[in-house]
Amino acid sequence: MNKVEALMTITSLTKFGIALPPGSDPNALADLWVVALADVSLPDAAAAALSWAAESKWWPTPAELRARLPRRSLAELSGQGSWEVLRLGLRRHGFYDPPRSLGGSGWDWEADSKRIAAAVQALGGWPAVCGWLEADLPHHQRRWVEAWDSQAKQVADDATGRRALEFVGRGGLKLIKGGAE
Repeated sequence: MNKVEALMTITSLTKFGIALPPGSDPNALADLWVVALADVSLPDAAAAALSWAAESKWWPTPAELRARLPRRSLAELSGQGSWEVLRLGLRRHGFYDPPRSLGGSGWDWEADSKRIAAAVQALGGWPAVCGWLEADLPHHQRRWVEAWDSQAKQVADDATGRRALEFVGRGGLKLIKGGAE
């Protein structure tokens, strides 16, 4: 999302009757949304805004809009997009509520749960990922995004969908055939 797209999304929300937060500047909001929603396309942002406006009269945060984005296979997401899916799951549920795909109950990822679960497991599992320190997140994010982007095309091209991810060495992702379904 660029600034023009962010301003268009903000404008569409106001046309749906959602008032800007008191004292907020649309240009400043757009600048924040460009950073927080950098990997979101205009059609997806418009769909999320429409979904939000249908159910709320309050101004959405970028995370709330992200939660209403059309579901995508993680193979379709960029490394940054898959990182945001991981972070959203961590923020929403925390240490004591892992997703079903990792042995928990009641919820699962916003996108392809098998692939992201395999990646989380390879990083030490849900407890390890939940234990990442805030100061270390840029390092973990960089590793995740680089590895995800380098492997995304191979996963998307796999006709059988029977591959899993394995983290090797210092944060590289390796595809392994016949991975867990």
